[in-house]
Amino acid sequence: MRAIIAGVSTPTPLEQIQIGPITTQDSEPLFRWFNDPQAARLDYAWRPVDGISHQKWITSIGTDPTQIWFAIRRTGHAGIIGFVILRNISAVHRSAELGVRIGEEGDRGRGAGKEATRQVLQFCWQAQFIDGEWKNVILMGALRPRVAARGS
Repeated sequence: MRAIIAGVSTPTPLEQIQIGPITTQDSEPLFRWFNDPQAARLDYAWRPVDGISHQKWITSIGTDPTQIWFAIRRTGHAGIIGFVILRNISAVHRSAELGVRIGEEGDRGRGAGKEATRQVLQFCWQAQFIDGEWKNVILMGALRPRVAARGS
């Protein structure tokens, strides 16, 4: 849906969104989106996903400690409109890759991915639970001073 303001077409703001767990009810749209080569073109080298592999995957979400999947939903609606994934989570390096997909073309370009990313990053940066509330941790580092070259 678009609004026309002074002859210019602008996207109507998407309703507030929220992130949450992926459920078995999300299986059908996820299967469709994973098998959409146009939607996948910026994510990865696309190849079709078969139904049996997809069902195994949907039931195994949450078992791999190196990745977390979040569903993106409109607040107050059960249907999924996209997902965010944190993958290749490294406890040693405290790093991860972040991917976002808004599944349907009509939902893209309306700010849902940006808001979902903001929410996931807030989830990632809450590092300590102290005295009943989440606290941020500030990481600092020091670089080793350069050693003067020998013989100069």
